[in-house]
Amino acid sequence: QRVFQLYCSSYSATSTLFPLRAGLERYADMNSDDTDVERLDKLEAACADLGIDSAGILPALGTLLDVDLAGRYPPLDLSPAQLQRVLLERMTALLPNITEGPAILVLEDLQWADPTTLELLDRLAAVGLPRGLLILGTARPGLRWTPSNDSAATIRLGALSDAEAQEVALAAGAGGLSEADAQEIVARADGVPLFVEQLTHAFGEIGLSTLSNESVPQTLIQLLQARLDAVGSAKLVAQVAATIGREFHVELVETVMAKLAGGGAPDACAVPVEHHLKQLADADLIEPMKYDGLLRFRHALMRDAAYQAQLMRDRRARHGVVADILAEAKTGDAALTAFHFEHAERPLDALSHYLQAVSRAQTAGAFTEVLAHLDRCEDLLGEVADENLRARFELAVRLNHGLVVSSTAGYAAPGAVADYNRARELCSTLGEVPGVAEELLKVLFAIWNYYCSSGDFDTTETICSAIEHQLGRATIRSGRHVLDACRGIEAFYRGNLQLAEELLSPAVAGMARDGIDPSEWWQPHEVMAAACVFLGPLRFLMGDEAGALQAIRTGLARSQPLEFPKGPFSVAFVRTSEASLHRRRHDVPAALAAAEEICRIGERHGFSDWQIVGQIHLSAAKAMSNTSSAALDEMGVALESWRAVGGETLIPWLVVEQASGYLILDDVENAGACLGRALEGMRRGQQLGLPEALAIRAELRLRTDPAATVAAEGDLREAIDVARTQGDVYALLRAALAHRRLLDSEGDELVDTALADAVEAYRDASAFPGLAQARALVAASGRVRLD
Repeated sequence: QRVFQLYCSSYSATSTLFPLRAGLERYADMNSDDTDVERLDKLEAACADLGIDSAGILPALGTLLDVDLAGRYPPLDLSPAQLQRVLLERMTALLPNITEGPAILVLEDLQWADPTTLELLDRLAAVGLPRGLLILGTARPGLRWTPSNDSAATIRLGALSDAEAQEVALAAGAGGLSEADAQEIVARADGVPLFVEQLTHAFGEIGLSTLSNESVPQTLIQLLQARLDAVGSAKLVAQVAATIGREFHVELVETVMAKLAGGGAPDACAVPVEHHLKQLADADLIEPMKYDGLLRFRHALMRDAAYQAQLMRDRRARHGVVADILAEAKTGDAALTAFHFEHAERPLDALSHYLQAVSRAQTAGAFTEVLAHLDRCEDLLGEVADENLRARFELAVRLNHGLVVSSTAGYAAPGAVADYNRARELCSTLGEVPGVAEELLKVLFAIWNYYCSSGDFDTTETICSAIEHQLGRATIRSGRHVLDACRGIEAFYRGNLQLAEELLSPAVAGMARDGIDPSEWWQPHEVMAAACVFLGPLRFLMGDEAGALQAIRTGLARSQPLEFPKGPFSVAFVRTSEASLHRRRHDVPAALAAAEEICRIGERHGFSDWQIVGQIHLSAAKAMSNTSSAALDEMGVALESWRAVGGETLIPWLVVEQASGYLILDDVENAGACLGRALEGMRRGQQLGLPEALAIRAELRLRTDPAATVAAEGDLREAIDVARTQGDVYALLRAALAHRRLLDSEGDELVDTALADAVEAYRDASAFPGLAQARALVAASGRVRLD
């Protein structure tokens, strides 16, 4: 029977897969002074010992353990979040190999487990464990996680009964305890096993015939501290070990003690550390673990007692020494190092290392851990005395927090704009500090995203003016091209397609020439890919189908190689444009495929915005081949969900599409309701889709009153005029076809010219249904010659 033990730590509750990482490093006997080659050699040897195919697991483990694969294994071409998923999947699949025959995997102190470790346990429970494997997790009060599968059983341990407590006492007394003494211990211990054991030890050490003597401590912590006092000078080593954590390595304790001695700490090196550790082990306060040189306190409360027995100034000094050692170590965990710096009351060092941990967690796609690290940073900011330094650190915290919030909750999340507005204030506070002018530019662009997503184009226009002013003070690669893209996107939403094209096409070309670096921008998306998101449908609406599809390909090519979160976030963003484009081309399978990928990305990476938007596009695509209103109803629910989280852009355009779907199903009531909501949104500035809305209004007039031809014709002629003004050839085509269909307007100069112009604009496009009909009508009229 094999037993694998992993330990969670209160120091590392936000470090991704900490118990697994620490367990692997111990099993492989990896040391902080190992070279990359030595570390990789040890990992390969550990895999061989466990019966694991190293080629299957090490490429995924390399990032987790910060190991250079040294050219021996090809890197996995995956985003960090995908890498994390692959690692979890491979670890789950490898368990049958690791645990041949009866085996137990023990995870202690799950109340301190990081979220990714808990996700691994859920995955293991979901796939089913191999025969002969038991996973045993232990936790004290405070565990908020519960297994998500029926195959996991929860056993709650209460206090020992008197009979059980007496049995423990007699066993701990090893024959030197009478039943009467055992009953006295039971009466004092309240059914707590550790208290029973420690009272028994105290009885044996003090040699009393009764425990009523006042020299016996009255509480468990007091009792444990009394036992520490009894080991004499070894108590100092116990305190240093407790500062490191419940588990500690002999070598680290020796290094800390040596540094304390070098710094003039009293009694730091009176006798060799090994002698003290043996004394602590003989007193049953610590115990060896299965890996050479690794020890731990026998119980977490023993560690707590040793830790609390330190003077505050000594505790701070010892945390500081541990932090300095970890900061120098190659295998150092940035979050753990930050924790020690924090408790050493060195806030600047703690902030620096927590921000390193933020970067590592972002690379791993662990948003929960990122937010936890940033929360620690916020708590530490008040301890930074220097105002400029505090502002610089807070700026980094706000930018990172805004990035996470906008990535997970969407551009229109109030938390994101709060972060970016605060960042804007900090930039003003920092004034002429080098680099701050560039940071302010990034902040302004991020704030623009929020107001654009909220549909507040008056404010976005003001922000664009502020960006233009700031570009006169600071330089950022392709900054003016990105500003032009922002203004082009505003023009697109406002329905000024000609201006949008004049701004967006040169902007994308300029970004490509400049070689814009995605890492320079504090947005969840890649900025050039985002410009392509709008350039694609814009070109199609203006008659350039080939150019539209090329813009989509360019956006995907920019997005797909990028790491998390920009890579998958940007891919989903581009797919929204692709889904919309394919619906207008009546390519339902392609529209469905794009929408399904948006949903998958949203669910896989925790992008709530894309989960909602993906459902909107999926429902819209389903509605094209569905004879019931179910898909359109689902689309409406998703649109309301998006609006509820602050999303407003493109809602009028999408609701027009929903109204058209209901009208096809002859559901005049729902079509009319959708049209009313769309027109209300358009009155607030989003004019995109207005020609189609006017054409639908004309048809609704005739559906409710066939005699309302004058009003209907007015709507249709206005739709044609607005489409021409906007440069929306697609809307021009549909409005002209609607005029011919609803009013039988053969020979009408306005309509015939509109059809001829639309057919000419779409000369090289594939024959989607409306275009095929228009081509036939124009050919029949002889108005233009078709090749």
